[in-house]
Parts: sequence; C-alpha cells; structure tokens
Amino acid sequence: MNEENTSAKKNRSLLFIILTAVFAVALVIVLVLFNRTKGDLEKLAEEKEMQRIDLQADLDSLLVEHEQVKQDYGAIADSLLSKDSVIQANAKEIKRLLNTQWEYVKVKRKFEALQEISKTYVVQLDSLYTVNKALQEENKVITEKYQTERRKNTELMKTKEELTKKVTDAAVLKAYSIDVQAINIRGSREKETDKARRTHRLDICFTLGENLVIEPGVHTIYLRIAGPDTRILMRGEGDEYAFEFRGEMLQYSVKQDVEYNNEAMEVCMSWVQYPDDPEFEKGQYIVNIFSGNQEIGQKTIVLE
Repeated sequence: MNEENTSAKKNRSLLFIILTAVFAVALVIVLVLFNRTKGDLEKLAEEKEMQRIDLQADLDSLLVEHEQVKQDYGAIADSLLSKDSVIQANAKEIKRLLNTQWEYVKVKRKFEALQEISKTYVVQLDSLYTVNKALQEENKVITEKYQTERRKNTELMKTKEELTKKVTDAAVLKAYSIDVQAINIRGSREKETDKARRTHRLDICFTLGENLVIEPGVHTIYLRIAGPDTRILMRGEGDEYAFEFRGEMLQYSVKQDVEYNNEAMEVCMSWVQYPDDPEFEKGQYIVNIFSGNQEIGQKTIVLE
C-alpha cells in the first residue's frame, strides 16, 4: 500500500514537472512570437511612414513644378484657371489624407491621377502657347504690312500734296522787271522826277511771265501803294475799292483787267494824283502787286 502511494506521488511529481516544462516552453514560444510580431508591426509602421514621406515629397515636387509652369507661360495660364483649380483641389485632398488615417494604394492612385491631370495641363498650355505664338507671328506680319502700306500712303499723300502745291504755285502769275516812276506833268509835257512835291503820277510797269498752267483769259491785277506813313493810296473805303485776299478784304489803289494768253506780256498801271488829293510826301512808297489771291510782285520808290 505504501509502495502504491509512493509510486502515485512520483507520477504526480513527474507530471507536474512535465507540465511546468511544457508551460515554460509555450511561454518562451509566445514571447518569441510576440517580439517578432511587434518588430514586424514596427517595421510596417516605419515603411508606411516612409511611404507617406515619399508621397508628400512627390506631391510637393509636383506642386512646385506646377507653379513654375504657370510662371513660365504667364498670361496664357490664365486661360486654364478651371484646370488649375482641379489640380489644387486634388492636391489639397491628398494632403488631407496623408495627415490622417490613410491607405497607401488609395492615396497612390489619387496621386497618379493628379500626375495625369498635371501632364494634360502642361500639354494644353503648350498647345495654347504654340497657337498664341503663331497668332503673334501672323499679327506681326499683318502689322508690318499695315505699317508698310501706311508709310506708302503717307508718302503718296506727301507726294500728292507736294505736286498739288507745285501745281498751285505754278498756276500763279509772276510779275518781274517791275519799274516804278514818279512823273511830273506840266501842260502837255511829262517827265520823270524824284521829287515828291513835283510828282503828279506814279507809273508802274512790269512783265507778266509766261505760264502754261494758268487758265488763259481775263485776269484782274490789283496795286496797293503804301505811302511813307503806311497809309494806302485809294479812291474810297467801300467794298467797291476792295478785293479779297486770303479771306481778308484789302483796299486797292489801282486795278486793271488784262487778257492773258499764257505768254509773257507787258502791263502798265498808274496812280494819278487828282486836284483834291493831298500832295505826295517825302519818303518811301511800297508797291504791291496782286492777282488770283496771290501777291505776285513788289517794288519800292523813294521820293525826296
């Protein structure tokens, strides 16, 4: 009986030792697995953080390149504001996901989609730039042609004006070989004098030059004789003793109609002192000759 008890105790002790050993081994195995799993989880966390950092860096790089592209294309980029808004909105969403709980595959897909949108944006900008450059070149050609035609027109107008002026200047009578004589009259005798108190008449003779441009026919010649006091010798102050000169009415001393046939011709006109006229004063007398709204000659005479 004692032997059976002793044997039973030995069996229980052996079983306890075995169970203790099994438990110890199991505990070691659990600890090993736990440490390994913990290491794997830490490694996965590190890898995920590296992925997040890489994606963030790629996103930042994409946005920097995007802003540089907008600066490079300048005003052309303003025409794609809607596309730029899409890029900015997607970038903002990806940033939000990276700063919260996120799935690598989901964010990676969004980032790849954003890359494609960015590429399309650049292609569209490049197309717009090409079209705009072509339009600028075309506009430059058109502008140069316009400026060339404008210069031609300006030169033609200038030439036309010069020709018109030449024709206008040419269509004017010219008086030359002008001679002014003071005449003293005694009875039937007449003689030239240089004395103011002996002068009774001023004779003005000149040659109208040949001119094939002027319309032939009757032309009116006007003389204005200014005395030493600058007053005009005239028969009256009414319009019947005046003529129009460049928009102004001028009093004349003598007028005469001549039949002009485009050939040189001699013309003589006289201012006669009437009995009631004041005597000639000493000094210089200026004779101006007019025709066709133009002054065609001038001569002076000095009476002592």
